[in-house]
Amino acid sequence: MEICTLFTEFNSTSELTIEYTTTSSFTSNPCCKNPSLFMKVQRGLFSSRRKNIRNNLTNFLSNGDLAEQALTKAGLDPKLRAETLPVSSILLLTDILDDIM
Repeated sequence: MEICTLFTEFNSTSELTIEYTTTSSFTSNPCCKNPSLFMKVQRGLFSSRRKNIRNNLTNFLSNGDLAEQALTKAGLDPKLRAETLPVSSILLLTDILDDIM
């Protein structure tokens, strides 16, 4: 099964432009060592609205020291909110957690 992304655009003449992009057209796919852990980490980071990543990661891991260690190794400001992180940062954080857990 191939996943497709649908792009839509409305212009000033009310015409609709649709462009399909298949996954095979991407030059690189984001990846990490442990995709299952990635899913859990991203759910943990987004578990509570308006909290910083340190608090959500601490709740997810049940270990504040481990959360601080992982964020420091990833070079992430613990006061950031999850919605401000690029996917690449969450992938890096997941790889770091996979190594230190």
